[in-house]
Amino acid sequence: MIGGTDRFDVATAGLGLISRLLIGATDQIDIGQQESIGGTDQTCRTREFVRAKTRKDTRRPAQRRYAGAMLTQLYTMQTVEEALACLDAGADHLGLTPAQGGLPGEIPLDVVRDIQAAVGARARCVVLTVSTDEDEIAALVAATRPSILHLCPLASATSPDAVASLRRRLPGVPIMQAVSVTGPESIAEARAYAEVADWLILDTQAPDIPGVGASGAVHDWSVSAAIVQAVAVPVILAGGLSPENVAAAVRAVRPFGVDSLTHTSRALPGGGFRKDLDRVRSFIANGRAADAS
Repeated sequence: MIGGTDRFDVATAGLGLISRLLIGATDQIDIGQQESIGGTDQTCRTREFVRAKTRKDTRRPAQRRYAGAMLTQLYTMQTVEEALACLDAGADHLGLTPAQGGLPGEIPLDVVRDIQAAVGARARCVVLTVSTDEDEIAALVAATRPSILHLCPLASATSPDAVASLRRRLPGVPIMQAVSVTGPESIAEARAYAEVADWLILDTQAPDIPGVGASGAVHDWSVSAAIVQAVAVPVILAGGLSPENVAAAVRAVRPFGVDSLTHTSRALPGGGFRKDLDRVRSFIANGRAADAS
């Protein structure tokens, strides 16, 4: 398994950790448990996501099929110390952006590996790429061994067929596909990607960044809410989320998780940025409180 045997991933739980569940009169189930990681005594919070089936094997809308605290994903870690601090603040996914030529928050591959080694099984390390070249992506996966591979090239630059091809080439590597939410047409796009990806992340595309995300701008949450209802994979909501608006976003969309880069970071005088840990803690607390309400 390319993602490493010491990491548990929620998106692949249905392959071995739990058997099929038949859902009767209700479309919502709650499953919450802690899983032992890699045969060690360490455990991490996880929500098992179940792809519900009808008798004709047609997937039903995901809605909220998890229990426990809502997942929080934070981009983009710059140092080992920052990653561990975000982990201590309650993050579940730590986003890493290996150097690819001009993306916000890029870090060298050796720093990516150092962060992964320090984090271990305590969280999932999500590695981002904007590449559309299958060979380049495969090389990146071989070099970083991510818990999850986050594909976020420019909108529609990678087709669902291309994602399916990548899955065949990289068995065992969960794929998170970015969807640029622009309007109602994004619902059909999300449905198509949900057939081949393990996760969706709903984000906002910026005109000056060669990929979907890092815009700091919100999109139409009503479209995101419709996507959550329409697909049967976990959906992470991103795009301009902050400690101030994450509660409203969670109540409007009811996603599996939330993601933040811009509005939980502070700019450095000489360029670049670091996570603002006070805002990180507020972001996580406000989002989870809204999810529980």
